[in-house]
Amino acid sequence: MKRLYRITALALVMLLCLSAFAVNAFAAEPQSTVFSAKVTIGGPKPIPAEKYTVMLEPLDSSNPMPAGSEDGAYKLTITGAGKEDFPAIEFTTVGIYQYKIYQMVGKSANETYDHTVYTATVYVLDSETEEDALTVTVVLNSEGSDGKQDGISFKNVYYNPNQPKTGDETHLLLWMSLMIISGAAGAGVLFFERKKQKKY
Repeated sequence: MKRLYRITALALVMLLCLSAFAVNAFAAEPQSTVFSAKVTIGGPKPIPAEKYTVMLEPLDSSNPMPAGSEDGAYKLTITGAGKEDFPAIEFTTVGIYQYKIYQMVGKSANETYDHTVYTATVYVLDSETEEDALTVTVVLNSEGSDGKQDGISFKNVYYNPNQPKTGDETHLLLWMSLMIISGAAGAGVLFFERKKQKKY
């Protein structure tokens, strides 16, 4: 009886080893994708250049994330106007993964920040042309917009506090025009008064 138990246990161990070997042998090669974010600035460029923060958050906490993520999110810093890449995200399992990408509001009182929120849907499927391989397809959408987006872009607008606004310039021109008209009228009156005095 003991011999039978030993044979059964040995068979189970061998079966488990073979199963593990089979999983490793036929596991698909990991595939990765990289998200890029771009910041543009309307108006004059702030000096010094501001540092903008773009957030990448998974809609499911079990989603793969880039290396360097903290508290379930990754913070990408872009200094001034420019484009930067998030670290690659590696996928090893077939599935659908979604991420939210948005820009954090900065602290400048002279800048309007883009509040667009993007949703990146990553489709990881078995390759139809290669054995034991995965394919990765990314579809990008943004809130309030129909259809797919070509890229992740945030347009901020900066206002120089030392430069008069359009309304201020209009009032300044109005006052200057009134002063010129008043000066011309006064000069005209003085001219005719002197002309009258010469006649008499």
